[in-house]
Amino acid sequence: METSNKATASPSSKSSNLIIFARLSSLLVLHYLVMVIGFVIISGEAILVHKCCPGSKNLKKLVHLTMQEVALASGIFGIRANFYLIL
Repeated sequence: METSNKATASPSSKSSNLIIFARLSSLLVLHYLVMVIGFVIISGEAILVHKCCPGSKNLKKLVHLTMQEVALASGIFGIRANFYLIL
């Protein structure tokens, strides 16, 4: 009787492990995606907006600050997704 219990418990534990692994891997992909988009792309574009775009100084500062805030928010979200994996 014990062997039948082990046989039935094994597939369900494997499927739950696969579900947990799929969820964790999707969060890890989300971490990488958000960190690259936030810190590399948006932050780089914010630097270019501040240096190269035409317009008044105050407008360039406002656009630069807004893009830096978006980059910071996405970075915080990416770090939070990574710590959610650990906890």
